[in-house]
Amino acid sequence: MAGYANADRIVTTMGQRSCADWLAGVQEDSKVTILGPGSWRHIANRTWLAGYVSGLNMGLSTEKNHLEAIDFETVADWVGQYCERNKDKDLLDAGRVLFEKLGALRKPKKKPGKDVMPKVAKQKN
Repeated sequence: MAGYANADRIVTTMGQRSCADWLAGVQEDSKVTILGPGSWRHIANRTWLAGYVSGLNMGLSTEKNHLEAIDFETVADWVGQYCERNKDKDLLDAGRVLFEKLGALRKPKKKPGKDVMPKVAKQKN
């Protein structure tokens, strides 16, 4: 479990996936096996991402459907490119940045000396 914090609230997310895990799943998926393409890791990551961006869209779309003009393959390709450039981030970050680019979220203004962008807070077990 991870927490997503911004200036207004903290939201708990479950089953979080890292960009490193996303990229490993893509790499595994590129290998053809006797069972055919589709590594379990890649399938799990794509399923998590589909649910996450769908939930973001439902939660943020009061007047506009932000995913109406794009399909999931486009989202998955964009996330793959994001993760290639940001290997230390996770899919929670990728979704947030995607929805900023789609105009569903405003990027918070950065205050001098303080990072106000939402972050994933790893909870201690």
